[in-house]
Amino acid sequence: MRTKQRRTHYEILGVKQTADEEEIKQGYRRRVKRVHPDRNPDDPRAPAKFKRVTEAYEVLSDPGRRRAYDRTLPGNEKVRDRPTDRPRRPDPPPEDIPRPGARTNQQWRKLYEDALRKTKAAEREESMRVRWAESAAWKKGYSAGVRHAEKAAAAKLFLYPLLTAFVSIFVAGGTILLHPNGLPIIGWTMSIISLIASVIVFGYIVKFNKK
Repeated sequence: MRTKQRRTHYEILGVKQTADEEEIKQGYRRRVKRVHPDRNPDDPRAPAKFKRVTEAYEVLSDPGRRRAYDRTLPGNEKVRDRPTDRPRRPDPPPEDIPRPGARTNQQWRKLYEDALRKTKAAEREESMRVRWAESAAWKKGYSAGVRHAEKAAAAKLFLYPLLTAFVSIFVAGGTILLHPNGLPIIGWTMSIISLIASVIVFGYIVKFNKK
């Protein structure tokens, strides 16, 4: 007489032996809804079924107990640990929680922004200093040029009439020398002095025109 083989925990939950934690949990929920005593008040075997489903879920939801149970199944005496059964690495702490001995991304970003702000402020200050120096030099040169132009304009305004006056004196001296009743001493004196003065004034006029 053949004995009825007892179902495995995987068969009780209706999942495969390679199922992960989420699939086992879903299978448990489906089975519990079907065999729960409150849903089956007329079935005397409902409490026993509910107990087997709960026991199967408790074994398969625990990685250590599941590995030990898998080794008891036929042909699985040397079953290896599944990747889902291996201990998971703890999740890294979020970036907004400061870790001892290290800076978070937000702290590094703040340090970078501060350094960038200081660099821009230094560049702005240096640029303003260079502009101020250039402006001061330009203003100084411009002021010197304006003063020189004013002096040159004033000198020319004074030298042209002066040259005209000396030329007139020279002509008058020549006229005295050529006149029959003129005095030679006065004529020669006026001519020589006016000639020398005219040459000097003319030289200044040429000099100011070159500048």
